Amino acid sequence: MPSGGGIDVVIAQMEARFKSRRVGQIPEDHQLEAVRRFWQSQEILSFRDAYLLSWSLCLPHRPWGPCVMEDRARLEKVLDGADGWSGRPSAYRRCYQGLVKSYFTYDTFAETTPEAGRNNWQILRQYLFDHNSLIKDHGPCPQWVDTAVGNRSCLESSRANCTPTHCCAGMVASLNTSASSLESARHRGSYVNWSWRKSEAPRDWPTLSF
Repeated sequence: MPSGGGIDVVIAQMEARFKSRRVGQIPEDHQLEAVRRFWQSQEILSFRDAYLLSWSLCLPHRPWGPCVMEDRARLEKVLDGADGWSGRPSAYRRCYQGLVKSYFTYDTFAETTPEAGRNNWQILRQYLFDHNSLIKDHGPCPQWVDTAVGNRSCLESSRANCTPTHCCAGMVASLNTSASSLESARHRGSYVNWSWRKSEAPRDWPTLSF
């Protein structure tokens, strides 16, 4: 982990690079590049790697191939990579937000979903529950942080079958992710199926693009 203000410089550079894009919108080619590199090396060498991979757990490393969510060893490495920044809430919550998006994106209840994916989805759910408090610090935080902390209970194991429509619409909406853009990506063979659809989303669902 970079010491001193190193991570602040990295974050500032990333924000400047994407300042023309809406919040939560990450170029898919950047995600795919990170996933493919990680799939081969299984190494996370920088904050940028941890950040991109956290948002890309459902992105197969090749068309219609497995994704990180369906490979326990690789999933655990991504979670360990995110953990490396848990001492810096301003950095860690960027990874956590991506992990939450991946959690709600993966269609764990589909008949075609592999058993490994279902088991790993539960591991991710427990991770998000256990690490929820680490995204908030004493300074000003993005609004979605309060939403996530306030909705921590929907990540409890007893609510394993909950969906965004049932109990966590506020948390998912805070991710600024568009169902229509995700569905479009699925048809291109980029993602596995989605656990929610635009028709299921609340009327005030945000229309920002991912």
